[in-house]
Amino acid sequence: MRILLTIENAHERAGSKQYVHALASAYAEEEHEVVVGVLRPGVGPMGEDIQAIPGVKLVSIGGLVGEFMGDEAPLFDLGIISPACCFMPTYDMCKKTIQITHGVVQPEAPLEAADFNVFVSEEARDHWGIDGPVTRNPIDTNRYAPAGPPRSKLTTVAHFSNYDDILNLQIACEHLGVALHRVKHMPYEEVIRRLTDSDMIFAVGRSAYEAMSMGRDVVFCDNRSYYGDFGSLGDGFASECYFDAGVNNCSGRWGKNEWSVYDFIDLIDAYDRKNVIANRQIIIDEHDHRKIANELLEVAGL
Repeated sequence: MRILLTIENAHERAGSKQYVHALASAYAEEEHEVVVGVLRPGVGPMGEDIQAIPGVKLVSIGGLVGEFMGDEAPLFDLGIISPACCFMPTYDMCKKTIQITHGVVQPEAPLEAADFNVFVSEEARDHWGIDGPVTRNPIDTNRYAPAGPPRSKLTTVAHFSNYDDILNLQIACEHLGVALHRVKHMPYEEVIRRLTDSDMIFAVGRSAYEAMSMGRDVVFCDNRSYYGDFGSLGDGFASECYFDAGVNNCSGRWGKNEWSVYDFIDLIDAYDRKNVIANRQIIIDEHDHRKIANELLEVAGL
């Protein structure tokens, strides 16, 4: 099959674009013809990551017709489209379309014109009030794999997020004398280096799943502007609350904990390297990119 995946831009690394990267890898492994259509011009670290996937093309959405000039329309057997701004320029190029809704903000809204609407969490589906299946975030478990056993004693914490800093976490790390890696808008190789060097990682959603896949102790927590008055929100340890918090895409919006400096100190002190086995297995069972890729094909009846 020829499959179209879409992203708004190919600049910095971000969650929905990592979603596409994981699917592209899975479909390419199955020897489908995979094209990633990008709406905005320019290629940055994210685009370079996609171009490095064997057998995957990165093409401007405006150039898709020219790329496949002479081929019978529609050009693609399936279009897996997100965000919503990519739908109108591409839907008539696809025999079937799946619109992926990642969250609860307007640019991620589902579209009734799509053949199928798929949601990454029950929270997103319920928020928009449109029926459709839930499939979890695909994680490339080969790309995000343990690089060694966890330390018996915690020395380094990471905050893995493209959003705002968590001041109380910074203060807690300073008080305990542990190093804090800030992982934000970095090339893949640097992300892996910093996460590998970390014992405990604070993150939500896709970033948290990538950290879990790498075999690290993970706490669901972040500081995002769309949390409103809450500031930073946390759910708890991934190994303890994943199946509850997953309804909200492990976003902090399940537990809605507003942790003080002392709470962060207690969380860091509770580090347990045994958690990493459960975390890695959760991702293999629930998020493996090949599993999610096949689920999407089943949604489309392919």
